[in-house]
Amino acid sequence: METREKFCIKYRITASDMDVVYRMTPNAMLMYVQDCIANYLSSKHLAAFDIAAQRLTWMITDFEVTLLGQRPYWSEEVNVEVWISEISSIRTFISFNMLDREGRIFAQGTSTWVVMSLDTKRPCPPMSLLHDIGQDIANGKRKNSLPPSEGSTFYRSYRHEVNITDLDFNGHMCNRSYLTIATSTAPVEFIMTHEPTFFQIKFITEAFFGDILSCEVFKDAESRSFWHHIANADNKPVCKIYSRWDVSDAPGIQDIAKDIERPVPSSAAE
Repeated sequence: METREKFCIKYRITASDMDVVYRMTPNAMLMYVQDCIANYLSSKHLAAFDIAAQRLTWMITDFEVTLLGQRPYWSEEVNVEVWISEISSIRTFISFNMLDREGRIFAQGTSTWVVMSLDTKRPCPPMSLLHDIGQDIANGKRKNSLPPSEGSTFYRSYRHEVNITDLDFNGHMCNRSYLTIATSTAPVEFIMTHEPTFFQIKFITEAFFGDILSCEVFKDAESRSFWHHIANADNKPVCKIYSRWDVSDAPGIQDIAKDIERPVPSSAAE
């Protein structure tokens, strides 16, 4: 088996990437991972702008992350490492770890990518692009499904009109915006008292500028698991998100001052 080549980038959590308790948001986790993957592909001359001349592009179809510890605070540095873990006849599985300032893995997961033809809108075999990159070759049977929502109860709904800030380089709704819609349905009190332990996202079809999306949320009896069903105006599903949460044992807002990492002024560091 070939040695997996890992690619790593360090990020600092900014104010726009923190939640109401100064913790890194799930949306920021998705953004950092995808940015790291994009940089990795760019380093191999396989970024979307590199393969556009071949009338190809990258599309992400699945994303899942397991949280193993407390999310880092605002202003802390986070290391993200990614690697191509498996390749099937159609899918490319890119795995990742997220490490805190102490070098501990606080989140890990896998994303699924496909090479799409811009002309036919159909997936193409990825090995034509990735033949020089070390990976495990999968048999193509791996496909994780979201847990069924049978037995859950309706919780709430939310509507969103796709705007210019939602769009990505392909001109359709950025996949991170779907997670934004899902997390927008959570009450502030819940976010302040609960910690996410698992997210799984299935991207089904594209949404475009001006589309009106509806998000219906279902939950289990203990309010620990949630299913978000996002559909367009024709009631066709565009994205499904499953998440698990636990009661937070993180320090309260008044204790953050004890734990937060303080920046060192440049004059004092010289």
